[in-house]
Amino acid sequence: MLAGSDRSAIDGKGRVVVPSKLRAALPDGDLVVCWEPDGCLSLYTLEVWKERVRRIDESSRDVMEARMRKRFLFARTEVVRRDPQGRVSLPKHLLQEAGIEGEAVVVGVGNRIELWAPAKWEALMARQQTIIEHNPGEILTP
Repeated sequence: MLAGSDRSAIDGKGRVVVPSKLRAALPDGDLVVCWEPDGCLSLYTLEVWKERVRRIDESSRDVMEARMRKRFLFARTEVVRRDPQGRVSLPKHLLQEAGIEGEAVVVGVGNRIELWAPAKWEALMARQQTIIEHNPGEILTP
């Protein structure tokens, strides 16, 4: 299970160091990085990614809908590999789409890792805090 958050620098080559507490829960090998409609990047293991794609196929009403959803998703998806230092090279076009420059908030979210631009993350957390204060017990999802 991936849980917790930390900040990590993005170097000039677009590499982010996955914090050790999250890295320890990841298997060796390839990861999938994709842009999410809520504005972050997500890192998935291949196993979890394949399950996500399977769910798209199952939840689509017809073949054309599934094809369109997968086109949208896969156009913003890349397979990446962690290096021995725990760094993951993130494609520049995905970093730009997510608005991530220089630093990312790295968040373990159960079966994936999310990477957020710090300003977006802080705005999301402030929004959720406001909702929780007005509706105790409820947590807003992005």
